[in-house]
Amino acid sequence: MKSNSKTISQNKIEEFTQFLKRVRYFKNDLINGSLKEYLSEIEGVDINETSMKDILSLFIQEFGVEWLIVQLSADIYEKFEKTISVGQIIALMHKVLEIRLSSTDRSQLHELRKKIRRYDKFLKFFGVWGKNFDFLFKTLIFGLTEEDSDKLEYLLDKAEISAGKQNIGVEFYTRDIEILEKYLMRLQIWEISTQTNFETIRSQYYKGAAAAIIFFYIDEKESFDLIKTYLSELKEKTNLKFSPRKPRDLTIDMPLAIVGLGTTNNANYKEVNSLVKEVNGRYFDYDNLNYENFNEITKYITSHLTLSS
Repeated sequence: MKSNSKTISQNKIEEFTQFLKRVRYFKNDLINGSLKEYLSEIEGVDINETSMKDILSLFIQEFGVEWLIVQLSADIYEKFEKTISVGQIIALMHKVLEIRLSSTDRSQLHELRKKIRRYDKFLKFFGVWGKNFDFLFKTLIFGLTEEDSDKLEYLLDKAEISAGKQNIGVEFYTRDIEILEKYLMRLQIWEISTQTNFETIRSQYYKGAAAAIIFFYIDEKESFDLIKTYLSELKEKTNLKFSPRKPRDLTIDMPLAIVGLGTTNNANYKEVNSLVKEVNGRYFDYDNLNYENFNEITKYITSHLTLSS
């Protein structure tokens, strides 16, 4: 009996096939495992001459994708000697096939991520999918001196940029943050250069930004004045708002962190607070930039973005 379950594109079935191969589930496992008894129900197909991808497509067409997922998860559960749960395998398959994740799926992925961090075996076979982020938000950083900018390499992960793509006046980083013990959020961080020779091009990087962190140095008035410049450019390009993925017609206020750095007490806090209030942001001040401080800033950013996701 034909299934009415969700149609899966051939591209997704190809990705699904590669997923199965990565976790050591090959064509021989497919035709000799729990699915063996159902192969006879698919008429007119020479299994030995049919690719793994095409066999999977036939099963989906004949029995439905959820049925297939349940069958395969039982096989993989046995193959990994019951060290990964059936629920975790099912959740991963849903993720690979881009089937909407249930709250149970997300809980299972959360447990798998903890397992991946503990055991090399799981990192090797499941790490790519188990650590995939649920939400991606572009975050801009402004105002750091070269010395503090260099610290980002120790605070964040360097992002991979497509081969041959050149971006002048910007550095790319990422930070993955687990939220609500179920979701993995990735901040895709674009650090905008403070060098004056990039002033004319930096605003081209603002499109699509969901958040911004603007640093200034308390004992440098010029540094503080630049906050207004960055905010003015941001407002012109984004109206200080962003659109989450769903619903697409919704716009959200962009979380803005204004951060004062320095050990002196020269800041005009009245002016700072007035500016922060005007853009509905939040003010932080620290003696210097370090891991704990940056965590506090990103916690504010992710808390705001979580509410909009």
